[in-house]
Amino acid sequence: MMTYFMERKQMGQQINISVLKPHPKNNEFFDDLNGQEFENLKNSIRDEKIYTDILVSPDMTIISGHQRVRAAKELGMTLVPIKIDGDLQDENSKLRALISNNFGRRKNDPAKDRKALETYVSLRGYKQGGNGSNQYKQKDHNGLFAKATLDEIAKELNMSTTNLKRALRIERNLTDSMKELLDTG
Repeated sequence: MMTYFMERKQMGQQINISVLKPHPKNNEFFDDLNGQEFENLKNSIRDEKIYTDILVSPDMTIISGHQRVRAAKELGMTLVPIKIDGDLQDENSKLRALISNNFGRRKNDPAKDRKALETYVSLRGYKQGGNGSNQYKQKDHNGLFAKATLDEIAKELNMSTTNLKRALRIERNLTDSMKELLDTG
């Protein structure tokens, strides 16, 4: 019985790649892999397989795994492993999950990073202050904290509060031309 369970778990749920839809805002927040980095991913998938399931919402919108799906399509694969997150029912929850699952995983355009952070903070709900008690610990209908401090949001995104605050200040206070100058050095 244990062997059957482990074999089933390792196999994962396979789905036809043609039913998967990229999240419409993925490229707004995250760069595609290119060049040697993308070739390395394709070689890894061709030589091994896709070991990490593609995370999708119930309507088959890709939340995490856009580059793996892109590589699999280029390799002519028809089936890919997926994991469906049944909690991702509305567009805001999908967008929050897209950002939280992909932010900081690899080098990205700084302007896209700032936009992702600004969007995530807005969707997540930001509450200034706090006294360290449970005053901001009420959960919303999705089981997420209704509002969070920047410290909590930074922790969710695996970054320092200082870097989060810096990115938000740049995004909110600088003109587009100033941001471009900052990004290009």
